[in-house]
Amino acid sequence: GVGLRPMRRVGARVAAIRSGRADRIGEDWPAEVRPLAAELDGLLAAREADIVRARARAGDLAHGLKTPLQALMGEAGRLSQAGDAAHARSIEAIARAMQRHVDRELARTRVAAEAAASRCDAAEVGRRVVEVARRTATGEGLSWHVDAGPQVPMAAIDAADLAEALGALVENAARHARDRVDLVVAHADGAVSVAVRDDGPGIAPDLLKKVTARGMRLDETGTGLGLAIAADIAEAAGGRLTLANRPQGLEARLVLPAAGS
Repeated sequence: GVGLRPMRRVGARVAAIRSGRADRIGEDWPAEVRPLAAELDGLLAAREADIVRARARAGDLAHGLKTPLQALMGEAGRLSQAGDAAHARSIEAIARAMQRHVDRELARTRVAAEAAASRCDAAEVGRRVVEVARRTATGEGLSWHVDAGPQVPMAAIDAADLAEALGALVENAARHARDRVDLVVAHADGAVSVAVRDDGPGIAPDLLKKVTARGMRLDETGTGLGLAIAADIAEAAGGRLTLANRPQGLEARLVLPAAGS
């Protein structure tokens, strides 16, 4: 027991690194364990360097595509002026789709790199998003309610990223709601759950089955890019987005890791 005690400490330190409470194993170990700790710290350093390089490549890709995309839009404008509006609209649609894909991949890279060390109060973020939504043209005529359960832990995601995901879900709910939208934050099974519920018509059962099928991309089902972006952000943070019809409408639920879990 005495001899293996340092290994239990190594396990605890690795868990702390995974949850974002530490970034290295450190050097305060017996001589027999120090080589293992050094190798693990070297691996962590190499992983961080790989992430930095990957983010730099993603940024380079985005900047590299920016000029060609602008050129495409310019060509579309010239075609339109020349009277070929149909081809101009086609080129514009392709260029915008390419830009959306670039933006989504950059968001996924950013969230995945920052998720381990990020944390936020999901209820507070939800309240801010709702306050903005209730002032929009689609939201001002609706009844908005935010319900945060007791002892909900911090969510392991950056506040700005969660706001972006919730903004997409709330916008979708406001667009389809008849009278009311609810945002419910709860703690369940070691995760933070944020549900956005509207009292609209929901999603057709056959389409809902496609949307929730494993490997199906939300933006390929016609349900909108906003839901797809919310799903991407949740997955990059180690969580997921689920959709379900309720008797009163649609529920879009983000399930996110709790900080420190």
